[in-house]
Amino acid sequence: MGWGGVSFPLFLLILVGVSLIIAFAFNASGRVIFVAILMHSAFNAANRFLSGFLGNLPTRQYFSEGLVIALSFLLLAIVLVMMTRGRMLYQQTQ
Repeated sequence: MGWGGVSFPLFLLILVGVSLIIAFAFNASGRVIFVAILMHSAFNAANRFLSGFLGNLPTRQYFSEGLVIALSFLLLAIVLVMMTRGRMLYQQTQ
């Protein structure tokens, strides 16, 4: 299983949301690359388990699983961008 069952525009929304979340975590950890690697691995592994969690929800008849995931990641990414005023905890080194 993979993201092959999701339409391309929906995949792009998921990708943008996850990229912003991983960038925030990377910057928050003091630029420790291992944090980004762990988050990317968790994201890849989560797809295997999400269908089990979302499979029997009554909302599935109204919204696709991919749309719920995309909107969740985008909402979190938007909140992080707004809370950090777009800086995503980035600090320039001197």
